[in-house]
Amino acid sequence: MSSKTVAAAFAAAGILFFVYPTIRPSGDDATAMASSAWVTGHSAAMIGFVLLGLAMLGLHQALGDRWSLRAAAVTWAGAGLTLPYYGAETFGLNVIAQRSLRDQAPALTELAAEFRFGAVPVTMFAAGLVLLAAGTVMAAVSVWRSGTLPRWSGTVPALGFVLFIPQFFGPYPLRIAHGARPPHGRRAVARRGDRERAPRETGHGPINRLKPRRVRAELARNPRSLRPGDPWPGLAGRTEAPSAIGSPRRWESHHGTKR
Repeated sequence: MSSKTVAAAFAAAGILFFVYPTIRPSGDDATAMASSAWVTGHSAAMIGFVLLGLAMLGLHQALGDRWSLRAAAVTWAGAGLTLPYYGAETFGLNVIAQRSLRDQAPALTELAAEFRFGAVPVTMFAAGLVLLAAGTVMAAVSVWRSGTLPRWSGTVPALGFVLFIPQFFGPYPLRIAHGARPPHGRRAVARRGDRERAPRETGHGPINRLKPRRVRAELARNPRSLRPGDPWPGLAGRTEAPSAIGSPRRWESHHGTKR
């Protein structure tokens, strides 16, 4: 995925998570669930979960470490467990509420509570949200350790998903405020990542345009393609190899030189 695609996925997911509580009716009665705003708001959240998974994949492609890989895998699993619940709430409750209003049968709305608090659906839903929180925390750790992105930029979305379950129990204005919080960190990661991955001119040709995770293979093929003292590709101002690639001693051993 290109950096622009990753940026677009992060930004769109953040916007959709804000649209979700903003458009969704604040009540849970039949009139609210039968409205088109109910379907639109919940659909925005579902698309946001899908885009979040794609954005996490792009983040892993950019950073290339184990934490970002785990973050992508756990986020995908969390989205997979969460989406069935959102789908049933979006479309199933909408149909039940419309039928309840049309037939003037308020008792039908009791089916909503039976679904929402059923043992299997609520367990899947909670497990999915916990995995989404874990995935975004792993992504924050990856960003923090990368050295190429602002350390705080992964913390904001992680905090948003850690608070995803607690915000359900707060007043509705708090839910809207919660939806408005995560996008800023996501866009910052994407924009800064795009700048940090730009080619750096050090006079040593193609290796300077490689991502850090590909430097090991390049050095194995051509040990003298990067000399001691050159800026390490993708890490501004650093001349030593990051721990994900190898120690400085290992890096020097490729060149047969000591500093």
